[in-house]
Amino acid sequence: MTVNYNLDVSNSSPWSLFKLLVRWKGSIWKAVWLEYIVWLVCYFIVSAIYRFALPDEQKSSFDSIAKYINEKIKYIPLDFILGFFVTTVVNRWGIIFQNIGILDNVSLMTAAHIKGASIEARMIRRNIVRYCVLAQCIVFRDISMQVRKRFPTMDTVVTGRFMLQHEKERFESIDDKYAKHWMPFQWAISLANYARRKELVDSEIRIDTLINEIKTFRTQMATLRNYDWVPLPVMYPQLVVLAVHTYFFLSLISRQFVDSESVIDIYFPVMSSLQFVFYIGWMKVAEALLNPMGEDDDDFECNWLLDRNLRIGLTIVDEGFESTPDLVQDDFWGDLNIKPLYATSSRAVHSLEGSLANVQLLGDNVKQVEMFPAADHDEVFDEGKVLLDRSLNKRRVSVVNTKSRGDRRNSSVDSSNMFGNLRRRMSSFHLGSKPSSASLGDHHYNEKGAYHNDIDDVISVELAHPHDIHSPKRIVFEDSQGDSIKFDDSLRRAQDFNKRNKSEEMGSHHDVTFATSHSVSHPHQVVSDTINEAEETDQVSRHSSIDVSQQSPKKEDQPNTDEVKRKDTAFQKF
Repeated sequence: MTVNYNLDVSNSSPWSLFKLLVRWKGSIWKAVWLEYIVWLVCYFIVSAIYRFALPDEQKSSFDSIAKYINEKIKYIPLDFILGFFVTTVVNRWGIIFQNIGILDNVSLMTAAHIKGASIEARMIRRNIVRYCVLAQCIVFRDISMQVRKRFPTMDTVVTGRFMLQHEKERFESIDDKYAKHWMPFQWAISLANYARRKELVDSEIRIDTLINEIKTFRTQMATLRNYDWVPLPVMYPQLVVLAVHTYFFLSLISRQFVDSESVIDIYFPVMSSLQFVFYIGWMKVAEALLNPMGEDDDDFECNWLLDRNLRIGLTIVDEGFESTPDLVQDDFWGDLNIKPLYATSSRAVHSLEGSLANVQLLGDNVKQVEMFPAADHDEVFDEGKVLLDRSLNKRRVSVVNTKSRGDRRNSSVDSSNMFGNLRRRMSSFHLGSKPSSASLGDHHYNEKGAYHNDIDDVISVELAHPHDIHSPKRIVFEDSQGDSIKFDDSLRRAQDFNKRNKSEEMGSHHDVTFATSHSVSHPHQVVSDTINEAEETDQVSRHSSIDVSQQSPKKEDQPNTDEVKRKDTAFQKF
């Protein structure tokens, strides 16, 4: 019987809440109208006695009493008492609602973990769900008047098809003076263990997950029983009711119009009526929330919940068991720019980002940003920033190129193309040279101690290595079009490499280029693609990619001697 008004407040228009004032079901008018009429009648009776029945001397005494009560009535801390009481009741209401018992998790785990399309497997799944709903029904019969009126006896539970006759006999066969809410849960867990023994559940982890869901549902039912078993101490609602009604009983005298010197005479208590509606309505809110399992307009729909759990649960474990749609490609397959559609009257959502997501801290004139570790000592600046030290761990010093970066968050196509190019550029080649860096993954250090990665915007800082100070170098790089790039290194290593390569490649001579600052000894070399040409003239290392697909012949392109002989023999026979 919950009163739903969410549609009326779907937007914050000036009249959205005012439309709720005209409602009657579950409204404050329905809650306070009777008590307000009684109080108003009593007020007019006292006013009539004061105005027409009392002599002047008694009117003077009545005036003194009314003024005294009006001054001392503030001693009743009505705001504090009602506020604390309503807060406590609302918290209890929220916990009861969270444990009201939705059976979807138990049903879904039962359908997921108990396999099989046989009659026995279907019966196990259906009975596990039905036993959980039966336990909820038994609990609700003890705490909800709605369910108690629907099922006054256990025979009516059998008639309502929540329980079978032989199950009722087994339920009543155990003579226990305490409540037997635990029995249907025990039946459900026993069926789950039976399904494990019959190998309908294929692992212990799955059976534990299913039993834990049943246990969680049982805990929710136990919480409902506990809140019904131990309500708020009765003296607390007694104190609230006594304080509120005492306040307005005294106001029958203190709020009378006794000022004979006033120009106007107030016959109707306007301000007192507003105060009565507010305070009595506040108390009625707590009264309605104190037991949400009752029959008030805003109490929980316990009968509807039982029917819903039974039907949805059986549908999930039986009709919906392994009944999934065909596996096809979705409408956004291969679309990098995913934009769902909106109806004409709907409103597109705005981008939800952090408050600093679009803040640009670097100016247009900033070309590069140096990044290096923080100092190990505790010295800090006055602004709270950690002092940075360039001398610490020079192998990790890097420079970030900030020119023409752009905002890549808003371009999924550019980002995907960039990473696609990176994957193509990171293809492996057998060059017979020693790798010049520890790894060519996303982040690594080369043998010079320079940190770099494969993103175009990050370039490494060329740091002096102790072993490279007195070694002039000259290396010749050659790309797929035959363009030459010259560096200082000794040509002796390149010549030694060509000699070894001739012996390995069946005597064929090929000019192979490589990017290394050390001797070549390993037969495999991974070479990265060309990184964008330098913007600055500082000490920055470059990693050039070499396409050797046109320089070294592929193995499959060389003639196969055995295959040629075989074809010649076949031709001669023909």
